[in-house]
Amino acid sequence: FGGGNMFQANQAYAQLSGQFPMLAGNGPLFGLILAILVGVVIIGGIKSIATVTEKIVPLMAVLYVGTALIIIGINISEIGSVFVLIFQSAFAPDAALGGVIGVLIQGFRRAAFSNEAGVGSAAIAHAAAKTKEPISEGIVSLLEPFIDTVVICTMTALVIIFTGMYNVDGLEGAQMTSQAFGSVFSWFPYLLVIAIFLFAFSTMISWSYYGLKSWEYLFGKSKKSEYSYKLIFLIFIIIGSSVNLGAVLDFSDMMISKKIKDIIRSVSDFPKKGIDFKDITPLLLNHKISDEIVNEFINKLSHINIDAIVGVESRGFLFGFLLANKMGIPFIPIRKAGKLPSKTISVAYELEYGVSEIEIHIEDIQPGWNILIHDDLLATGGTALASCQLIEEANAKIAAFAFVVSLDFLNAKDKLIKYSKNIISLVEY
Repeated sequence: FGGGNMFQANQAYAQLSGQFPMLAGNGPLFGLILAILVGVVIIGGIKSIATVTEKIVPLMAVLYVGTALIIIGINISEIGSVFVLIFQSAFAPDAALGGVIGVLIQGFRRAAFSNEAGVGSAAIAHAAAKTKEPISEGIVSLLEPFIDTVVICTMTALVIIFTGMYNVDGLEGAQMTSQAFGSVFSWFPYLLVIAIFLFAFSTMISWSYYGLKSWEYLFGKSKKSEYSYKLIFLIFIIIGSSVNLGAVLDFSDMMISKKIKDIIRSVSDFPKKGIDFKDITPLLLNHKISDEIVNEFINKLSHINIDAIVGVESRGFLFGFLLANKMGIPFIPIRKAGKLPSKTISVAYELEYGVSEIEIHIEDIQPGWNILIHDDLLATGGTALASCQLIEEANAKIAAFAFVVSLDFLNAKDKLIKYSKNIISLVEY
């Protein structure tokens, strides 16, 4: 219910509304019409629409590739400088300082939308193929992501850079591609409208089958189960047409929040009566969820320049060190007073249930560094604010905050925003 229908419907509507202004603001209506068309195929069994799509889609693909090759051919003398720009942008100092891993992970996640490699859906399709030799089908499955991502996406990227559309604010997704091709061939956006609609339509039909097989595995095979799934699938097509691209791409990412919240243990009256303690230790029992938490942090921090991470004793050490290690930057512990052996600076502050004092090694932080402050939980914000004082006393800058859990009803984020607007939490209560 993300890349298989919402994303496809979203991009089809974005392109159509861009070329036909009368559609602007009518995303839900477009989604309803598209859902009906998909529904008559997957529920009504009307195969003629799907058959026509099968014949037209390959022609659209040939026209797309051919047009891209013409534009690349026109600008062939610039191709060397374009690849230099791509590599310089990817490995520039700003990207290297805490950003490379995040950008790579973000790239891998978005690449899954183009080729489905690693998602698991391709196996369902190829398992159903009729062939005398399974190895040949396997080779075909290997060829698909190469063509989709390495060839097609690279060609698209070259066209976008040749035409300068990557520098135009307000363009994203299919609209950026359309403007890039349209700046060379004025008729191309209309061709792209048809192509994207057909690609989206055929992809949704395919993914409805993939999802149904998975749904039946989980909930059993019955007419009731089948129609329940198909109805939900069609509803998400309407949703995909009604929201912006960022919301669609974030849909799958947001699912981790619910997963984390389901695992976190609530302990009443701890450490004193009246406090509902959020215990993250169950998260540590599952290495996969721990990996997902670290990767989600990296994804959300990928646009921020970070030189080091400070983790607050003691639970801030758990994911803080893993995050710093994966990002390839230093991890600096903030500890309770009297726990660090070398020269320190310290600050006293009030907790939700008492008074405490924390300290940090002064020589561990270089002046001017951009620091990420990490802890497992943001409650009243006392510990985070004290950490900010330590960082500023060390003449460093606060780039961002990252918390696994935030108790938003205590409004602590309002206190932190004066230090940095980049306040990230994976789960909110």
